[in-house]
Amino acid sequence: MRGIARKFGLHDSDELVNFDLQGDGGGNNISYAKGRAGEEEQSVLTAAFTGNHGWFWRNRDGQDFKVTLYVRGDYSEMKLP
Repeated sequence: MRGIARKFGLHDSDELVNFDLQGDGGGNNISYAKGRAGEEEQSVLTAAFTGNHGWFWRNRDGQDFKVTLYVRGDYSEMKLP
């Protein structure tokens, strides 16, 4: 839902993983943040529009990695690819 704040925290285990916190829906697209993993992050995401909002991960070295995601707020569902 547009304008609703959702708290999140994440940590991943591999510095060679890139991420894009993004949203899409209703003809809209947005990138909220991009970065290189290997760090812990805590923030609040306020959706710019109603739609899908989440992370795209790119594994640069092909090795397995682990992401731990903590969320609080109004989520309708969590999806894995």
